[in-house]
Amino acid sequence: MNRTAVMYLDRKVNPPKFARRFLRGLRELEAGAEYDLVYILKGYNEGEPCPALQEHEALGGKKAQVFYVPDTLFALGTMQMVARQLAHERILIFLSWTRLETANWLAPFEKAMDRQPNCGAVGATGSYEMRDERTPYPNYHVRTTAFMMKRELYLEMTEGRLGTATDEYELEAGPDNLTKRMMARGMNPLVVDRFGAMYEIPEWYRAGTFRRGEQEGLIASDNRTYDYEVSGPWRRRYLIRRAWGKQAKFKWKGWIARLKSAWRWHYGER
Repeated sequence: MNRTAVMYLDRKVNPPKFARRFLRGLRELEAGAEYDLVYILKGYNEGEPCPALQEHEALGGKKAQVFYVPDTLFALGTMQMVARQLAHERILIFLSWTRLETANWLAPFEKAMDRQPNCGAVGATGSYEMRDERTPYPNYHVRTTAFMMKRELYLEMTEGRLGTATDEYELEAGPDNLTKRMMARGMNPLVVDRFGAMYEIPEWYRAGTFRRGEQEGLIASDNRTYDYEVSGPWRRRYLIRRAWGKQAKFKWKGWIARLKSAWRWHYGER
């Protein structure tokens, strides 16, 4: 057993292209570190085959430890349920929309955890965005898509806090979110980019992984990073300021480039 479990959530209600893209990324992009693949089938019947996973393994992809979970659970609650059944030291959580964007995608997470073991969490993206009037700017939070934690710490900090969709939003960006709980303990949650750089909370906006520039540092994209990628100038400016404040610089993206991004999201193989 390796020390890190890479956990991916495959929701049956989603178009299968998203799971196929994630698995294709696993096959084609070197991870840069060793890991065990934990594949979670949400909404599938117990024992029901998953065509995307069967195809992945037939093409020589890494074998997965498979878990079936009911569709009544939400994403982070599902991860909590499965993490209880693992014995790994660390977990790296990828939700269903995730697409790997670079080789050596695992290495920056591992390096950050090794060099700053008291960081608490390492995310591919983070934001200062407020959730509502209870969480005024800057509302620091590591986004709960593509993030690594010690498994036991994740279980401890999510115990009794998950059950509804609202619980999940609160855990990520509410007034008592995961990041703020870690900070209260003296931990220093980090964001990492594809080049291996680590960013502490005051510097998250410099990472270029979420709603800044063309998100050039992104390790793993998702539906929210895609939303920014294809947004027109007015919405892009709105999203930038939501994440990083009114002083954040705005960079416009032409409509042809936005169309190419949209085509890749909807039709691209990876």
